[in-house]
Amino acid sequence: MQMKNKILITKTNFKPISFKYFTECWEYIQAKRFKDAKGISTTLLNEYKKILKENTWAEDDDKSLILVLAIGFKAIDDFIEIGEITTPEKWFEKNDLIEKLWIKLWDCKERVDYVIDNFQGDLFVIVSKKLEELHKDFLEVYGNGIYASPEFLIKKETCSICDLDVRACLHISGHVYSGAICKYVVKDFEMRSISLVTVPKDPRCRAWAWNMEGRTIKGMAFFFNSGVDSFLNEDK
Repeated sequence: MQMKNKILITKTNFKPISFKYFTECWEYIQAKRFKDAKGISTTLLNEYKKILKENTWAEDDDKSLILVLAIGFKAIDDFIEIGEITTPEKWFEKNDLIEKLWIKLWDCKERVDYVIDNFQGDLFVIVSKKLEELHKDFLEVYGNGIYASPEFLIKKETCSICDLDVRACLHISGHVYSGAICKYVVKDFEMRSISLVTVPKDPRCRAWAWNMEGRTIKGMAFFFNSGVDSFLNEDK
């Protein structure tokens, strides 16, 4: 099968089209046909992004559902990448792949949880269970780990919806407005300290043994402005 270049989405068909391709993507993933699954997820994501940014037929309720569907396909996209990473033999001997897989696991989990909370769908429950199994595998091999917990002094935050200072706007962080999730965007901050903890706010900020030399930690990752919808701002 060749990668799909265009899937026409309209006001009357976007729901059945989405359900159809969620199922088709999953069937390809199960068969390890990741390229075929990726072709569908990439095409759908590009169409959803276009609708959310430009299309005039999508009313607010439509846009809110389309946002959830887009996050769902991005979760599928994340899961495809997990499959691609773990398919080659001895992938687990490469530290860079282990770190990449760990981050992708939590990216995917956040999006899957969001879809389950806002949309349900048996497929995403199955994906959630697969991610739990992968997490257990990590814990068995690498233990609970230690994580960076940075302390910031936030000097300025603006609303992602209206771009006003959060103290002056009426939008609520986490709520959806016309197909966009309201977030408080940090514009100016000062880092005060970094602590190492065993119960992190963001598990992606893990310190791996091969990045630690005495009291020095290399390659620490911080995800200050990440989110389930961060992909909407990507060009591709």
